[in-house]
Amino acid sequence: MKERPIPIESFFGNDHIDLAFRIFEMKPRSTPSSLDPHRHDFYEIFVFEEGAGEHSIDFTDYEIANRTLHFVAPGQVHWVQRSLDSHGYLIAFSLSFFSHGEKIEDLLSHLPFFHSDNEPSLTFEKPEFDKIKSLCSQLFHELSSRKTGMTELLRAYLKILLIECKRHVELNPGSPSTTTNSRNSEFQLFRKEVERNFRSSRQVQDYTAALGYSHQKLNELVKEKTGKTVLEFIHQRLILEAKRLLFFSDNSIKEVAYTLNFEDPSNFSKFFKSKTGYSPNQIRQGLGLS
Repeated sequence: MKERPIPIESFFGNDHIDLAFRIFEMKPRSTPSSLDPHRHDFYEIFVFEEGAGEHSIDFTDYEIANRTLHFVAPGQVHWVQRSLDSHGYLIAFSLSFFSHGEKIEDLLSHLPFFHSDNEPSLTFEKPEFDKIKSLCSQLFHELSSRKTGMTELLRAYLKILLIECKRHVELNPGSPSTTTNSRNSEFQLFRKEVERNFRSSRQVQDYTAALGYSHQKLNELVKEKTGKTVLEFIHQRLILEAKRLLFFSDNSIKEVAYTLNFEDPSNFSKFFKSKTGYSPNQIRQGLGLS
């Protein structure tokens, strides 16, 4: 099998706009639309007004359906196969555009659909979706206008759109976002710590020390938010990155092991199989990716 690198796309700047925000109309097509697997360093929101197909995000397939939004965060591997009649909008933006040097980026960290351990797909009833569609239309026309104050309005419309999506999640029974804001904030601090350090640190005590929590308190928090222990959460993130590197990159299994801070590649293979039931070679062949 030929090994395949993962394309990592940076923000597009070929349309003479010095702004890390874009919105495109996804129109019905006369030929099938399919994107090859790739990842990028910015956020994307796919707004499907109508249509069908599949959108694979980190080895899980999500249905493209009417009035559905799909969210892709930086670093996630994804590809899209949409039907001829599918249409809607595609929004892309960077963290720097959204935050603009303010603490507004905290909103992004509290949006569950932008995190790999949560569902990245939301389906709306028509009245709710009409609000989303209207905001997309405002974003599209504002970006086309090039008027004074355009950047501030784009940022405001985008924030409103994301808050509407967050509200939609919170109104669903059992949503992790329905717990208290303080508990959400505590969990986001843990999540950020894992994202920064999962390659180099797999010891629970490293995270309890960094956050100032007891082992029991941190376990209770993570269990409440995810149903997993702290160690299970760390291992889940490590396995996801291993799958990405094994299936999409041109690194050898030994190089993947070293990238993930395993000194002995055989220990990496044993760890990987114990968590997934598959060997690294089987993942490379496309088995056990769901």
